[in-house]
Amino acid sequence: MKLGRDDELEADRLGLLMMAEAGYHPDYALLLMRRLHESTGDHGKVATFLLSDHPRWETREKKVQEAYSEAMRIFQTHWQSAENSPGGVPSSAN
Repeated sequence: MKLGRDDELEADRLGLLMMAEAGYHPDYALLLMRRLHESTGDHGKVATFLLSDHPRWETREKKVQEAYSEAMRIFQTHWQSAENSPGGVPSSAN
């Protein structure tokens, strides 16, 4: 199960970086994760350990925040202004 969770976390990170390159501000990833967490809830630590190959939302958001500065560098390299990017200006996720 640990390998599956690690794969999920890496997929989150790569998705964040690809979104940034495509013109979607990294805040969108944080907003999406928070909305998904609100709509699906979270398993407790024991249930996550026994039943799921997905990491807890808290862990996923922490890992996305760790990759946030890298995503911002990518975004700003391609898009001088969020207003002119395909994703536009997100509402604040922080």
